[in-house]
Amino acid sequence: MHLGTLREATHNLAEAERLYQAALTIYEHAYGSDHPDVAWCLDYLGGLRMQRSELPAARDMFQRAAEILATVEHSPMLQMSVLSNLAVVLHLQGSQTKAGQTYRKALKICRKFFGKEHPTTLMLERNLTQLDETRQAKRRDIQSGQTTPRRVIVQPTYLPINGQAM
Repeated sequence: MHLGTLREATHNLAEAERLYQAALTIYEHAYGSDHPDVAWCLDYLGGLRMQRSELPAARDMFQRAAEILATVEHSPMLQMSVLSNLAVVLHLQGSQTKAGQTYRKALKICRKFFGKEHPTTLMLERNLTQLDETRQAKRRDIQSGQTTPRRVIVQPTYLPINGQAM
C-alpha cells in the first residue's frame, strides 16, 4: 500500500493502481473480503479513480468500503474518510439527497474525533453548504425556467490514512 501512495504522489497513477490492486488481492486472500484493511485499500483505489474522473468506479469502491465498515469493528477515521469521499462522488454525480446524508455521517465522525475547527471538518462543512446552495439554486432555476446546468466544485477529503488518525 505505501509504495502505491508514493507512486500516486509522483503522479505515476498506473503503477499506483497496480500496487493498490495487489494489496487489495493480498488482503482479501489473507483476511477475507469484509475486513477493514480491504476497506482501506478500496478507499485508496476509489481516490485514485476519483483523480482520474472515473466517478462510477470510484463510487463503487467507496460504497463497498462503506458497506464493509458498517459491519465490522474499525477505525472511525477510516470510516470518515470513506464516507466523505463517497459523499463527494455522489455530489459530483448529482445524487444530492444521498450526498447530503453521507456528508452528515462523515461530518459527525469528523467533529467527534478532529473537533469543530479542524481543516477536514471545515472542508466537509463547506462541501455540505455548497450542496445545499446547489439544491436551492436548482429550485430557483426550475421555478424561473432556466435549463443551463450549474458547475459543481467540491473538495475531496481523500485522506491517505491507514485506519489511524494522521
